[in-house]
Amino acid sequence: MRLQVLGQVRVWRGGIRVDLGPPERRAVLGLLALACGRPVPGGELVSALWGSRPPEDARVVLREQVGLLREALEPRRPAAGPGVVLSEVGDGYVLRLPPDRVDLLRFRRLVAAAGAARHRGDQLRAVSLLAEAVHLWRQPPLADLPTLRDHRWVVSLADERRAAVERYSEALLAVGTATEVPRAPRGAAGVRPQDQGAPARSLRACKPVVRGDQARTGHRANRRRIAEQHGASSCGVPRQLPADTPVLHGRVGELAALDGWLAQRSAGGGRHPLVSVVSGPAGVGKSALAVHWAHRTGHRFPGGQLYVNLRGGGPGRSLAAGDALVWFLDALGCAGPIPLDLDARAQRYRTEMSGRRMLVVLDNARSVQQVRPLLPRSPSCVTVVTSRNGLNELVAEPGSRRLDLGLLPLPDATALLRSRLGGRAAQEPEAVADLAARCAGLPLALRLAAELAAAHPARPLAEFAREVNHRTSWEQRLDRPGSCDVRAAVRAVFSCSYHRLPPAAARTFRLLGLHPGPDVDADATAALTQNSPLRSARLLELLARAHLLERTGPGRYGMHDLLRAYADRLARAHAVADERHVALDRLFDHYLATARAAVEALHPVPRVGRPEPPEPAPADDGGPADRAAALTWLDAERATLSAVCAYAADRDHPVGAVRLADVLSPHLDGHRPAEALAFHAHALRAAERLGDRAGQARALARMGVVRGRFGAWESAVDHLELALARYRQAGNPWGQARVLSELGDLYLRLGRYGCAARLQRQALGLFREAGDRHGEVVALNGLGDALRAAGRPAAAVAPHAAAARLAGITGQCDEQARGQAGAAAVERSSPLGRCSAPWGR
Repeated sequence: MRLQVLGQVRVWRGGIRVDLGPPERRAVLGLLALACGRPVPGGELVSALWGSRPPEDARVVLREQVGLLREALEPRRPAAGPGVVLSEVGDGYVLRLPPDRVDLLRFRRLVAAAGAARHRGDQLRAVSLLAEAVHLWRQPPLADLPTLRDHRWVVSLADERRAAVERYSEALLAVGTATEVPRAPRGAAGVRPQDQGAPARSLRACKPVVRGDQARTGHRANRRRIAEQHGASSCGVPRQLPADTPVLHGRVGELAALDGWLAQRSAGGGRHPLVSVVSGPAGVGKSALAVHWAHRTGHRFPGGQLYVNLRGGGPGRSLAAGDALVWFLDALGCAGPIPLDLDARAQRYRTEMSGRRMLVVLDNARSVQQVRPLLPRSPSCVTVVTSRNGLNELVAEPGSRRLDLGLLPLPDATALLRSRLGGRAAQEPEAVADLAARCAGLPLALRLAAELAAAHPARPLAEFAREVNHRTSWEQRLDRPGSCDVRAAVRAVFSCSYHRLPPAAARTFRLLGLHPGPDVDADATAALTQNSPLRSARLLELLARAHLLERTGPGRYGMHDLLRAYADRLARAHAVADERHVALDRLFDHYLATARAAVEALHPVPRVGRPEPPEPAPADDGGPADRAAALTWLDAERATLSAVCAYAADRDHPVGAVRLADVLSPHLDGHRPAEALAFHAHALRAAERLGDRAGQARALARMGVVRGRFGAWESAVDHLELALARYRQAGNPWGQARVLSELGDLYLRLGRYGCAARLQRQALGLFREAGDRHGEVVALNGLGDALRAAGRPAAAVAPHAAAARLAGITGQCDEQARGQAGAAAVERSSPLGRCSAPWGR
């Protein structure tokens, strides 16, 4: 058995990786491994896992996780026998493995041996031992467990690694070589988030041997982590529920039904997870009921709560199940890259949820197909789904129940109004009852009516009820014969609220109905309405106070689906198609320009070769001021940018979808591959609508590169070959060269060395014709790698040497080192050579 903690927590037995389960279980193993054979008290493990507010049965949960770890680590141990690798000692637990089986212990032994060699004066031996020690670090310790990032043992380990790097640098200088430089694992320069000086000290310590751009990368990564704001609590348990509704009127029976189903499941066990489907018409309070019940029962789910709005109630594109899985896996602290395909992603999600006691709320679902991949399969999990549809196929499955939510009865509707109107309701009881009846028992309409009446205390409630009645009659005349009276009633209340807005606020409300995303901020509203951000912020707050918008976060506002449909209807009535199109153009230009500024702030490396897509105009305000602001903006706008790109691809703005995917590619392709594939799929669909062959080729090529980067090589080849065909149809030789070089790298990994060399030669010729010297360097090194892999080392020397010489002119330091290493590998008679950096190419 072999255990890794200098990176993501991993265990291999006989060369096969062991499935360790969800983060809590991996955290227990990681902490026990960091103790290096010393017993760890149970209280310390509980504190590390759940912080200062552990669940009541934390010790029981800990014991369950330890038992499951024993099964994974010692599958042949008798059921009642004591653990050999993982044992119980008093109140705690201890992990016992030979020192050569744990990478941390090997690291410490190598550093100690290097110190002894240096003390003897054997600097070459010290360099060799320190190089091996540094190479053991794949990433920061326990990299897949961000909630333990600030644990004192993890912080101490980071200091140990920094000291080893400094000794390694000094040893390299002592022997007169700096050809091999320890590259910090991602984020390792600042594992202690508050210590921004640590990366700077590391940069100064390695200044003689580390290139400036390499050292600055560690410092930028540290600043990024400081800027990141995770949607998890301090103890690492996801708590994603929206704000609770303080008082829920008229739903006592429905809450009791949900409580009863949970109690039955808890008492009787069962093999199937509980799924409660809350169905009913729009505006009836399905989301409020589900969220309120989730808050009431949250203490019964120590694993946390997941929430997602699937946006299935509006006329636009709903949230895809694959995108929702990305949010969930992020919140769960999924180890390693998120799978690229939906089935694999759903399987990973179920694995992460296995054994956890968690509550999942899937709000506003459109169909069973959208919901099914998001359902955990563990009986310890409970899922609540809200939908306007009955979801009959889902309800028919074992463990599923349906709760049909109807309109509020008149007494409950009246009680809701009384609670919000205070003493006025007692003075005009008949008017309150009349107003409650006019709102048709819809909680959304009742809340709006109460807010509007409260905003005009001098106006009699009876007069307001008559106005609602008048507008209801008007809305019924506008509707088609036989349409629902409830919709007319709720639109009448909307109309009363809308017609009391100042003109600027009314115009903002109408235009916000055009916005395709789940929420909006003042800057986007300013672009949409041609107001200043400050004025837009005031108008958004005014609309929120009128209950026409709801606050979704600091400075961000969303809109109920019924209100969005009403606002869109008003926008179409007040503005011709050209005006709406121009407003959306301004909105898309804002997102495009700000996204470009944010991506350039995060990825300032200049683009080499010839940029294919046209550059968007700069943002009016210059975009985010620094990397922290850029990362904050991109994280806040993730869902909105995805919705905007999908909307643009499917509607009248396909050029915007292509350009937005182009701009976000440097940020998403390497950091969020699953999201990158979604954006490039939107761009491909938009480019096909436009007949843009080059745009299709770019989208296909990027999808291929992302898939290849994360191991889906066969699928990557398919996408790249399609991209090559599109580039040929577009008559773009430079694009062909890039794709040919990427294909060559993929065929090399697939063991087709002859094809790889042929493709790199073709790419080399096209790069030379296009005058792209950067691409020429990459193709030369790719050709050398293919020739060496094919058993032709002598032929590989020339391309590697040429690449190293040309890279020295173009400033491609990594490619220069790659070429030098390739040529040197031939001289050492190594068929594949050796990478000069600890983490590989």
